[in-house]
Amino acid sequence: MQGLANETRSSIAALTTSIAERNKPQWQALGVALTFCTILGGLAYWPINAATTDLKGSVAIITEKMVSQQEMEWRSARGAEDRLRQEASLNDLRAAQVLAPSSTVYDRATISASPITSVRSKR
Repeated sequence: MQGLANETRSSIAALTTSIAERNKPQWQALGVALTFCTILGGLAYWPINAATTDLKGSVAIITEKMVSQQEMEWRSARGAEDRLRQEASLNDLRAAQVLAPSSTVYDRATISASPITSVRSKR
């Protein structure tokens, strides 16, 4: 009976040892899985990082060239002033160069000598 008890104890000890070895974490497999996840995460992060860098550069360029609303209003007011000044100058030039109708003298000989009026009169 003693032999049977010893054999049972040794069998239970062997079974306990094999179960403990099975429940032991597989560090190699976990290391491979962690490496795989890290590589996938890096591959997913790389294009996002590049796009973010491009976006930051674009935003910096836009902010350099951006015109504020106040500056836009100032530019449009300045443009309106410039147009009014140009129109006033142009009106002054026209008034100085164009003769008044009362001072212009036309005679029949000058008008009838025009080639256009001679063609019209023949029709």
